[in-house]
Amino acid sequence: MGRPKKKLTDNSVKVRYKTLADGRKSVYLDCCDGCRRTYDFLKLYILPETDREAVRRNKATMKKVEEIQRERTLQLMGIGNGGTGDKPVFHMDMPLSEWMDAYIGEQKRYGVKNTAIITKVARILGTIAPDVRMSQVDKDFCLMFIDYLRNDYRARSGQPINRTTAWGYQCKLRAALNSAVRAGVLKKNPMTQIDAADKISMPEIRREYLTIDEVKRLIATPCYRERVKQAYLFCCFSGLRYGDMEKLRWRDLSCVDGQWYASIVISKTSEPLLLPLSGKAMEWLPEQEDADPEDIVFSDLPDHSDVCNHLKNWVWSAGIHKDICFHTSRHTYATMLLTLGADLFTVCKLLGHRSVRSTQIYAKIIDRKKDDAANRPDAIFINDTSSNT
Repeated sequence: MGRPKKKLTDNSVKVRYKTLADGRKSVYLDCCDGCRRTYDFLKLYILPETDREAVRRNKATMKKVEEIQRERTLQLMGIGNGGTGDKPVFHMDMPLSEWMDAYIGEQKRYGVKNTAIITKVARILGTIAPDVRMSQVDKDFCLMFIDYLRNDYRARSGQPINRTTAWGYQCKLRAALNSAVRAGVLKKNPMTQIDAADKISMPEIRREYLTIDEVKRLIATPCYRERVKQAYLFCCFSGLRYGDMEKLRWRDLSCVDGQWYASIVISKTSEPLLLPLSGKAMEWLPEQEDADPEDIVFSDLPDHSDVCNHLKNWVWSAGIHKDICFHTSRHTYATMLLTLGADLFTVCKLLGHRSVRSTQIYAKIIDRKKDDAANRPDAIFINDTSSNT
């Protein structure tokens, strides 16, 4: 008996990939108008990222894909709202509140599970500017929003929000306006016109990670949910974010000349990445057995909050007293590679960072480790004195 067909309940245009025999990936769109599903094969291809030229060409390809996806999405929205699909549903004179609602819906269609922060930003905008239209969203409006977060907005406790929270709200508005630019509602994002000094900056935070010895202790320690252990250690040896690991399918894994790869589209940046997988990473994959290529690799993980609880208990059982979350696996991967001699540019590409600047924080961690190592003799010889004879 075949699988029951999934009920089509929403308009969506999703990017899909089909692995070809030569290692390329054919890009196509999975279009659903709520009644039927069609596939639009674009005759565009993602190349194995073996050099910088391939990376450059893949970026250009994905830019074209995003443009086509946006056009198809607008057409479906037009049909879904009783139009003909010939003209966009959105326009510059629409209320900002309507755009934020549409943006939240878009994020849900793209698989974003937690839209609570975007919803919070929409409520803040509804409070301070209930009648503002998209044509009025300019640099001065964004500065007003930033000033409100800094000086006037209060949490439920009545206290001002911390800088990290305010920075997150600022980022969500910027992302919503970027989406408006892509949809043709705005010509440019006014957030880009604001000087860095006038924006809320992200405070420097300590990035927790596990040492190589601590990873070995985790490997030797049983976990109540074995799948949580497998997923976390796989990410320690691959550097994947939780969201990318959670969506990984068996069809995304391929082997070329004995080297295994994971082909993903990074959730955070929407950019493709062909990630080499070490033998150690492959060891922590579940058994595929008779799983379908479309099946999720880590299909039986508990929900995220339970994963975090199991992870904390497991780490504590291993005698590791650090504030560990799942994302620590990515920090561990980066610091492990740099500790073992990998150069910064290579680690940047393996992490899927757009800029080496994002990777430099891990180099600072390694520098601090060197400083600590250099100062260790002080603790041993602190009470010793020497004299010339």
